[in-house]
Amino acid sequence: MPVAVTPPFHPSDHPKRCSLPLSVFVIFSPNRDYLRPAIPHPSSENKPNLAIPIKVVCPFYAKVAACRFGRTCSRAHLPASPTSNVILLPAMYIDAQLHPVSAADAQHDESLDGPDEAALTARYHDFFADALPEFEAQGRVIQFKTCRNFCQHLRGNVYVQYATAAEAERAVSLFHGRFFERRQLSCWRVDVPTWRGAICGNRRRCPKGDEGCNFLHV
Repeated sequence: MPVAVTPPFHPSDHPKRCSLPLSVFVIFSPNRDYLRPAIPHPSSENKPNLAIPIKVVCPFYAKVAACRFGRTCSRAHLPASPTSNVILLPAMYIDAQLHPVSAADAQHDESLDGPDEAALTARYHDFFADALPEFEAQGRVIQFKTCRNFCQHLRGNVYVQYATAAEAERAVSLFHGRFFERRQLSCWRVDVPTWRGAICGNRRRCPKGDEGCNFLHV
């Protein structure tokens, strides 16, 4: 194990022999027969510090800007880039049928055996007609997506893509903290690289269903 020892001479006593600062000490290594100054090599300045743990980016958050583990996720949730033109309003759309139903409950009540698609669609159309003009008042809306997933971190999430980042930022300043149907909304900008990568490719026959899938069911 390296042992710190006092320098064999004072730098001021030998100006021609040493130009090291006073703060420099030397390290003696029992495996070596010489003393070396504890000074980093110039080429090491641009090398990463391996002592600092580096988190792997969460693959689901990187695609849909939401993760079932939230802040307890062991992987990194990166903030939105300055050029992001997509905003997220978690759980903005609420519908009583967007909840998982256990097999035991479905046996006792046949009406609980999956959502009534016609009624669910009709209620969503009413919501869409009320909400879209509010978002269009802040800029040109490119995409308007609403999740019908049952899992808590995606259920009722509304994603709105604007033409520019400035329009998205203006919408955030208006909708964050605003009340909608007696509930206070949260709103922030997120990165959704592609909708193809964020949306489940086989929602109607998804093996994980609306409850288990981590991609958007819209």
